[in-house]
Amino acid sequence: NPAISGAAGKGITTGITTKKELKQASFIAATFSSKLIIEELIEGQSYRLLYLEGKFLDAIRRNPPQITGDGKSNIKQLIERENLKRTQSKKIISLHPVSIDLELKYFLKSQNYRLNSVLPDGKTIPVKRVVNQNSFTENESVKGIVHPSIIEIGSQISRLLKIQLAGLDIMTTDITRPLDETGGIINEVNTSPGLHHHYLISKKDEIVPVAKYILKCLLKKN
Repeated sequence: NPAISGAAGKGITTGITTKKELKQASFIAATFSSKLIIEELIEGQSYRLLYLEGKFLDAIRRNPPQITGDGKSNIKQLIERENLKRTQSKKIISLHPVSIDLELKYFLKSQNYRLNSVLPDGKTIPVKRVVNQNSFTENESVKGIVHPSIIEIGSQISRLLKIQLAGLDIMTTDITRPLDETGGIINEVNTSPGLHHHYLISKKDEIVPVAKYILKCLLKKN
């Protein structure tokens, strides 16, 4: 992974199993940063928890980008069609296209697929482990099921580090259980977290208006 300038999943490659793959991934990551990071792969789902002055506001599960087959088109064509849909949509449904990079190719290979593979009609598969390039259909609110101990950990981190607005990225197989039971981790603490995660979700009636809470907080102080 690039140590810096790798925002939004750029230059990140997961699931490396051979020296050749490591070499290729390093070349790609080096185009974004001269310093690289090798991290342990933690299995599980990606969550973003948002805190304002230590108060828990919302939690989103960010699932990987997916495509659904039609029995005729290959995976590359399906991805191109998905990207076209994103650019032509009148509403913002994603901030990024699905890039065909090493991360995508390696992850497809791990599922025994290639870019020229044709998916059966109705068959849905994830195309990456990295979630940054997903769309609103793959995001969901999980505020009501986060285990209290995880909420408290985030609150303590926010207050200890004196972060007014904090976005915690968590990897775990089960957000309803404590992290020490699942082997889950907090892999990043964002001090300027994007709010789009909390609005680009599949069920609009579950949107938590986090921007309103933040504005109220700022206006009270001024």
